Amino acid sequence: MPYITALAREASVPIAIHLDHSHDWEQNIRCLRAGFTSLMFDGSSLPIDENIKLSAEVVKAAHACGIMVEGEIGAVKIYDSEAGYRQTGLSDPEEVVYYVAGSGVDSVAVAVGNMHKMPVKEANIDIPLIEEIRKRVSVPLVMHGSTGIKDEDLVSAIKAGITKINIATEFNRTFSTGIKQIMDGNPDEDFPLVYLSSGMNAVRQLAKEKMRLIGSAGKA
Repeated sequence: MPYITALAREASVPIAIHLDHSHDWEQNIRCLRAGFTSLMFDGSSLPIDENIKLSAEVVKAAHACGIMVEGEIGAVKIYDSEAGYRQTGLSDPEEVVYYVAGSGVDSVAVAVGNMHKMPVKEANIDIPLIEEIRKRVSVPLVMHGSTGIKDEDLVSAIKAGITKINIATEFNRTFSTGIKQIMDGNPDEDFPLVYLSSGMNAVRQLAKEKMRLIGSAGKA
């Protein structure tokens, strides 16, 4: 962790060391103590009042240290290759309002047709739902599971009110592909850093493309 925080301090742009999708209150506190600068308590699978209670406890501890907290309301499902894509578990705008007011979170992840770990861009994003939630709450809206969302829908979602977009599956796949390509082309190479560098360069290029797409380039 000290190595990560040192890299963050030396970066030329603001860097957040973020805990993503933690379902455990104690883990949030451990990460807060370790120097994380952004936390997420994901109690979306819990009854809403329990989600609010635990989220509020994380918020209280984090805010005492000047750290922001992201919460989640709704059910962003994990893609199942057998079942395929299903637009289910959408966030209820009234529940989002209730959750944000009760928990005090600084941002809220919502379910608007997005789905985790989608290998194909087939998600059906409910833009009117995003617009409705945006009207009702003032905190930034977060959209997870964005690998399965078409480029034009990502742009539309941002225009409708999404502030933060999380993409993991596509970056993981790009990193692995970069490594595989250099291994296939250089079967006799035995220096691991060569392979890692190939994967890192592929991720760097993808990050640039995504930043240009969603309009965040040059806005650090």
